Amino acid sequence: MRMMNEMKEEEIVKIVSDILKLRRTILAALSPEEVRQHFISSRRVALLGVKAILQHAIDWLDEHADGKAHQEKSSRPIEITP
Repeated sequence: MRMMNEMKEEEIVKIVSDILKLRRTILAALSPEEVRQHFISSRRVALLGVKAILQHAIDWLDEHADGKAHQEKSSRPIEITP
């Protein structure tokens, strides 16, 4: 059963890859240069957004890597009332 699932997965990946190649071919053949440049620019902007998210996560990890944030949270007294 697992081998069948792996085969199906490989087939799906191939089909999707072929569809994406076909889409690029059609886009290149039928769309004006201005449209292609717009799509390239929009992909670039999307990647810059992902880059900003990753940089924010990296900065947060760097700030909290020394454990100060965890120590500050755990050093506060906790009041327990019956």
